[in-house]
Amino acid sequence: MSSIEEELKTFICADEAVAALIRGRMYPVVVAHDALRPFVAYARTGTDRIRTHSGYGGLTTVRMRLSCWAGGYDAAMTLADAVRARIDNIGKSTWGELIITRCFVTDENDVVELSPELIEHRVFGRNLDVEIAFKES
Repeated sequence: MSSIEEELKTFICADEAVAALIRGRMYPVVVAHDALRPFVAYARTGTDRIRTHSGYGGLTTVRMRLSCWAGGYDAAMTLADAVRARIDNIGKSTWGELIITRCFVTDENDVVELSPELIEHRVFGRNLDVEIAFKES
């Protein structure tokens, strides 16, 4: 069975506007400070598995943080806008083997706590916090 992270990456990278910007550069959790930009980093920030009196009901909600990074502020905002347009306000759909019941952006903010390496390399970022509900088998 594929993971929500794999399916999210596939879904986002399949979008023409996003693909033109990142060319497949979407990475889990940690990215080298000298990675080719722009790119998107993703990390799971929470998981809720809905339970009933008889146990796990099969519906899971995950929270993901998508960090959109680029070599300039405007470029980072353009990338974040393209990613948000792809994943915000999705109703029932199928991503690979997963049945998505909803997907939406819950928050977004500029990355303001930068390490000296990121400041030196003039890297800008915007975080998109996303909630995705899906059925697991």
